[in-house]
Amino acid sequence: MERSRVLNAGAWLDREGTDFIDLKRPPGRPEVKLCDLNSDAVPYKDGTFDRVICRQVLTHLYNPVHALSEFHRVLKKQGVLYLTVPNEKFHVLFSDSYKGKFAKEWDAINKRRESRSYVYLLYNMHNIRTLLERAGFTRISSEYGFVGYETIRLRVYKAFFGTLSLFSRPTFCPQIITNAIK
Repeated sequence: MERSRVLNAGAWLDREGTDFIDLKRPPGRPEVKLCDLNSDAVPYKDGTFDRVICRQVLTHLYNPVHALSEFHRVLKKQGVLYLTVPNEKFHVLFSDSYKGKFAKEWDAINKRRESRSYVYLLYNMHNIRTLLERAGFTRISSEYGFVGYETIRLRVYKAFFGTLSLFSRPTFCPQIITNAIK
C-alpha cells in the first residue's frame, strides 16, 4: 500500500507531515523547502499530496488566494486541505493588540513585512469559504474551535466561566477549523 503524502505548509517547528515548506528554513530542519506562499509556486508537481496542512499561516499572507490555489493544485483528486485560521470575532473582542493596549508594539511588528508576525487578515466563516471557493475547492466544512490553542489567557477564561459550553459560541473560539476537499 502506498504511503499517504502530507504537505505541511508553514511548518516551522511542526513535524506533522511527509513534506514541508515555509518562508524561512527553521534551524535544524534541512528538509523544509523554501516557498513564499504569497507568490511562489509550491515546489511540487500537480496532484502530489493526499493532504495539505496549513495551520495559522493564511492570516500572515497578503495573497491568500494564491496559496490556496497552489494547495488545490498539488492535492490529488479527493485530497483534503486542513486549514486553521484566527476567528476575527474572538481576536477583536479579546486581543490586546486590537484593543490598543499594545498598538505601538503591534504596529512596529507589522511594519517589518519579513516578520512571521505580520497579520494581514482575520477570518470569519464567510470570507474563508469565499477564498476557498475562489481557489477551486467545492466541498468545504468549517467549525469554530480550539486546536492547539492553550494559552494562559484561555486558561483564565475557562477558569472564570467555569465551563467550556460557553466556548461553543463563535465569539469564544479562537480559531476556525476548515476541511476542504478537492
